Amino acid sequence: MFTLISPRGTLALVFLITAVVIGGLAVSAASGADEAPDEMIQGDLNCDGSVNATDTLVSLRHAGGLAVEQTEPCPDVGTLAAIPGPEGPEGPQGPAGPAGPAGISGFQVITSQSGTGSQSPTIHDAECPAGMKIVGGGAEILGASFNDISLHSSAPSPGLTGWRGIASEVNGTGQDWSIKVTAFCANA
Repeated sequence: MFTLISPRGTLALVFLITAVVIGGLAVSAASGADEAPDEMIQGDLNCDGSVNATDTLVSLRHAGGLAVEQTEPCPDVGTLAAIPGPEGPEGPQGPAGPAGPAGISGFQVITSQSGTGSQSPTIHDAECPAGMKIVGGGAEILGASFNDISLHSSAPSPGLTGWRGIASEVNGTGQDWSIKVTAFCANA
């Protein structure tokens, strides 16, 4: 309960109530009748979608230092709440960004196959042309069963000048087999 001591205090209270109610109604009327109920309205302190006497009482309780309980998503009374406005027009296009790094140029696929035989281990390289760097590669076994031959390595060759495949017989076989190595090369 409020006890007003002076006529000046009464006048201040009337201005406070009027400001809360009129301020809320002005924003509510300006927002339009088809406004979504979950949007915040200035002066709607209890977030019920309208500005009314209950909001005035909430404001008075807060101004008088009395407890005011709010439920989510309603912000606490006395805190700033952002009331979103309409979306603005699209701005002008910004300046062009800096040039990106140079990409791969001169890409070549080099394939090389070892001689056919039964030599174990067999090491074979596919070399990039002079001035080019290795960027990838692979190796595969041709002419024999995977049960008999094991591909031990498929990796860049020493010096990073090409791709190397290494295979050997797991079980002695009289079959002829070879390694096919592929190198992906690009300009340095």
